[in-house]
Amino acid sequence: MNRFIIAFIILSLLFISAEAAYSSFPDNTIPTLAMRIRGLDLSLRNITLELLCELSWLNFDAVNFAGIASNDNFIILMSLCDSLGVYYSICPEAIMQYFKAWADPEYRYWFRNSDFLITSDSCFARCNAEFNSIVQYTSAVIMHHADTAFSIKTTVVNELAYTTFGHDFLWYYEVYDEAPSKQWLHAVRNDYPWDDYIPNVYTQDTLSGDTLSLEEVETSGIFSWQKYLAENNETNEVPFTLNYGLLHTIEQDEYTGLEGDIVYGTMADQATSVRAMMEAEYQGPPDGHNILCPLTIFLCSSVSITIPSATFIQIRLLPIQFQQKCAIMTGCS
Repeated sequence: MNRFIIAFIILSLLFISAEAAYSSFPDNTIPTLAMRIRGLDLSLRNITLELLCELSWLNFDAVNFAGIASNDNFIILMSLCDSLGVYYSICPEAIMQYFKAWADPEYRYWFRNSDFLITSDSCFARCNAEFNSIVQYTSAVIMHHADTAFSIKTTVVNELAYTTFGHDFLWYYEVYDEAPSKQWLHAVRNDYPWDDYIPNVYTQDTLSGDTLSLEEVETSGIFSWQKYLAENNETNEVPFTLNYGLLHTIEQDEYTGLEGDIVYGTMADQATSVRAMMEAEYQGPPDGHNILCPLTIFLCSSVSITIPSATFIQIRLLPIQFQQKCAIMTGCS
């Protein structure tokens, strides 16, 4: 009988200790993003308050409906998420149109042409869809703010910032998606003379073998100007993020069934590219806006690890916060 009482007391104490330890853990404060909920092409009619409520009840803080939303769809989705306090992870067309193949040629494939000084009328160039010739040149002043059609200030401030004003539950995930690895890979492949600049993030400084060094972000590039103007305007400050694709290499004999080497750089390249981003600066056009200053620190970066059958994606938070507007992405594609 005494043994039974002692055993009961011990088990009780263990239960109480475990419960006390469990209850002492803080609540999970890491925001979580639900993406590709019903595939890549979820139609707007399937995005309902009921669906958003279900995701919220499952403790998702943000949602991402893949694809570039049109203005009408964009406004509807923002309003739905605002009504529930669920963050909407968007892919803003106003920013992506400068480096995406689907964009109107008036905006597509502009870049800082490092062959010319920033004071030159040809310091920005736009290549054709094949990346093998230049179809247009322009000056820094026109590219930055003077042109009323394709300038960065027009699209980022007058269009994106104005459209999103008053919508507090937004997170800009898929803006420059895996841009460092894409620009690096373009330079490695060396198929076309002008694709090394797209997306226009890093300078054209190279290492041996003509690969991009990734040691410095172009201070007057399309990316730098978009980020600075998005986060430093009186209309509506727009938080700007960058997603990293992991710069790794898998050799054919390391993975069963792999038909060739997958070459995306090394961990040293990865560290260099991240360090450059943390030290990135902004330099405006030479007309009174020509200031050199640090870009706003980045909220988070995602890491995509590519293998033949899937891409596993995760987010690593940097040690800063921005009013809970940074989310962690879960799932794989």
